[in-house]
Amino acid sequence: MFKLFIKRFLLLFLQLIILSFIVFFLSHIVHIVTWTTDSGTGMADTFISSIILQDLIFGYWNWLVEIVTTGNFGWSWRWQMSAIEAVGMRLPNTFRLLVTSLLLIYGIGIPLGIISGRHSGTWKDRTIQMITQIGASFPSFTLGFLLILFLGFQLGWFPFRGSLPPGMTREVGFVSYHMARLHHVILPALSLAIVQLITPMKYLRSGIIDTEQQEFVILARAKGASEKHLFKKHIFRHSLISLASSAPMQIAAVITGSIIIEIVFSFPGIGNMFFTAFFEGDTGLVNFIILIFGALILLGSFISDILILALDSRIEI
Repeated sequence: MFKLFIKRFLLLFLQLIILSFIVFFLSHIVHIVTWTTDSGTGMADTFISSIILQDLIFGYWNWLVEIVTTGNFGWSWRWQMSAIEAVGMRLPNTFRLLVTSLLLIYGIGIPLGIISGRHSGTWKDRTIQMITQIGASFPSFTLGFLLILFLGFQLGWFPFRGSLPPGMTREVGFVSYHMARLHHVILPALSLAIVQLITPMKYLRSGIIDTEQQEFVILARAKGASEKHLFKKHIFRHSLISLASSAPMQIAAVITGSIIIEIVFSFPGIGNMFFTAFFEGDTGLVNFIILIFGALILLGSFISDILILALDSRIEI
């Protein structure tokens, strides 16, 4: 198992290198296109000469060495500070949003998947599938506006702008401060979670149904094993493999969805910052945020593989 862990960790490192090269390469092309447009020179000639003269690989190596040695990920002209400082202001908010969304997705989706899988074909199963399908049919931004309208405007249960009440600082106390942050993140997180609930529910439901048809489960039942013991020790554990395999897709969906949700709720995270930087041409900041989002998705895939390996060491990753 340790060898497989090292193998997967090295693969993660290689994936991060490839991701960074793609980001650098695309940024290089954008720079060439911008320079060509401004200078009025031919695109093909400029592109070829730029690649030859600037030596893309050498340029990438210097860029990578500078990042590793100095931590310099570029400059944001929009915020007039380094990209890492600009992102550092917003990253905790986005992290809080992503974690809260995933907790809601799995905290609600797993129980629904268990009920649906154990009562397959019954009214409970059909009701859960219908409800989650309705939730998944909404675009996250549409659902966000609806939640703002009903839970924000009409009922006044949740704030729907920013990440803190105006003027609040840490001086109000640790508990009050973080409870206020949690209160502000619930509505945008719920907008992401409702749309994504169907994924863990369906994967876990399918895993339970498939596992219950396995020979070792049928044999255990024939020997008189109790349903509670059988489900807890065998069926549920084995079904988690299906759930873990969907984690990278789930994380990627939540990360990409968070960009739109942060805009809808005027939530000061790096998704909102990315949107502004992209349309204002702040390429240094855009590149860094893409690297962060890509790294989070790759890290989610890595964690998923490790969980699958922990659940069943016979599986090759």
